[in-house]
Amino acid sequence: MPTVLVIGRAKSTDIDAKCRSSANAPRPVASFQADTETVVLKWHIIFLRAVLPEQNDDGHGPPNTDLRIHRLCCTRACGRLPEHTGADVRRRDSAPRSMLFNSPLGSYKTPNSLSGFASSFHRAQSFRSVEPRFRASRSYFQDDEELIDPDTMAPSALGHKISTVLQNRPIADSSVFDEAAVDDASFADHSYLDLSRTNSLHSYAASFLTADDSFAFRQVEDRDGKMVTMLAPRSTVPQTVFNSINVLIGIGLLALSKAMTYSGWYCGVALLVFSASITYWTATLLSRCMDTDPTLCTYADLGYKAFGTKGRLFISVLFSVELVGVGVSLIVLFADSLNALFPHISVVQFKLLAFCVLTPFSFLSLRVLSGISLLGITCTISLVITIVLIGLTKPDSPGSLLHPMPTSLYPASLHNLLVSFGIILGPFGSHSLFPALKSDLAQPEKFQKCLSITYTVGFFADSTMAIAGFAMFGADILNEITQSVLVTKGYPNFVYLLVSVCVSMVPIAKTPLNAMPVINILEFVLNVSPQQIDSPSLFQKILRIAAKLLVNMLFVLIAIAYPEFDKIIGLSGASLCTIICIILPCAFYLRLCRPANAWFYHAVIAAAAVVGVAATAAAITD
Repeated sequence: MPTVLVIGRAKSTDIDAKCRSSANAPRPVASFQADTETVVLKWHIIFLRAVLPEQNDDGHGPPNTDLRIHRLCCTRACGRLPEHTGADVRRRDSAPRSMLFNSPLGSYKTPNSLSGFASSFHRAQSFRSVEPRFRASRSYFQDDEELIDPDTMAPSALGHKISTVLQNRPIADSSVFDEAAVDDASFADHSYLDLSRTNSLHSYAASFLTADDSFAFRQVEDRDGKMVTMLAPRSTVPQTVFNSINVLIGIGLLALSKAMTYSGWYCGVALLVFSASITYWTATLLSRCMDTDPTLCTYADLGYKAFGTKGRLFISVLFSVELVGVGVSLIVLFADSLNALFPHISVVQFKLLAFCVLTPFSFLSLRVLSGISLLGITCTISLVITIVLIGLTKPDSPGSLLHPMPTSLYPASLHNLLVSFGIILGPFGSHSLFPALKSDLAQPEKFQKCLSITYTVGFFADSTMAIAGFAMFGADILNEITQSVLVTKGYPNFVYLLVSVCVSMVPIAKTPLNAMPVINILEFVLNVSPQQIDSPSLFQKILRIAAKLLVNMLFVLIAIAYPEFDKIIGLSGASLCTIICIILPCAFYLRLCRPANAWFYHAVIAAAAVVGVAATAAAITD
């Protein structure tokens, strides 16, 4: 059985004294990596083995159950760091060298290994959730412990307590020190950076290996003086950038060329720049709001912190509607693209086929679905590259960048401009997941750098697709640029197959993940969720199956009733994205950070509300 680990609580003044006392000590040369400024402190740690009946009288358990505390981190701001002795920890170098060569490809535990990227990506997919406990102050907490998914070891609103998961989780026989499990500098920056703002915030971290992965956890004291146990953030900057790009680059970019036909060149390009700029700015506001309390993990947590239970409930409703909208747009995309390739089969028939094809994926686990979802970003980027290349190689119009189609410089009317606003803003609306991605970043002070890279890549992909599609097809472009490609003659035969496969794979990769949070909410309401019932009865199993079928059927029925892809994206962007990506981040910042120029944020909220209402009305009446 695994041991029970309790992290001792040390006073910040004592830790500062430890650091100051060693300020004149020579830095270790070979003990740590050159860029590491944090060392192990053998410091007030309680190691309990009460659950080990085979524990010896001397306090040492068997090697295969010996859960070792690897380190506590102190801030670089304390001065030079104390030396450590070899007795403090067992270094990774003591592990058998043969383990490296016997490990599977990609399993070597460096921070940015294939295994590290896969683990980070799995956790990122688990953040696509809606908190069903509307009165909970934190999304992933119960009492004083974080709730985690036992399968992915990621925070989960419907997961189990850390202590429960660890008690049932096997510990690896070779439990060696793993420097990659916790980034030293990151814990210094994240945990004790808060200490410089207020002496009431402390963070302590320990890392250990399980049978299949390494992870860390810490205890954090929030501003109310409550100590909570949390998983320590593990994602690196490259991993967070990858996860953020995967969120930002979605199917909305397929409708951007259509938006350009509504807005014209001048207003269209201006709206692209404006949408990217304002959503990047509001994403940085969310990041600053997260810094006010280290226990904040999600967008809904910010809502509760700023506006209480009503704020969390409102955000949960918004996210649920947004997820339904994304699911509907994926069904429409699936049917429209296949109908363009096989016009003798109706769009409605393809939507019913989508129900039959996509519903079985809802019965798969999150770990499996997150792996499948990699196809989504791969296919989306492939579509961008493919469309640009075929536009540069086709000698005649339509569908050529060498001989563009006639286009317009200005919108035909204010109504068209408002419609284009919603369509263009939609692809930049990923704020619902940014707080969770920051909470999983081991160096949270670098999150703004991650946002800069993410938005640079996202803006390049979106603007490329918008401009290329508008030039290739002009005012004749269909609701999705891929649909126009499939019905245009003159491309190599493999292009039609490639585009069709890529477009069809995007709904397969993304729809089950978008349906899962809605399914979880429905199961929770029916009292049949896995977290509520360990051993469900036959009737409860039937209810779970019915919930999955009902959510997927809901997507299809709405897609049949509201079949135009560009209008779905425009309506979602004008209403939901305006609220989630502009209005609420400003409102959170006003309540949590209390800036001196509050009038400016009030003006942004008012202007966004007016434009959002007008654009929503335009999308509905178009």
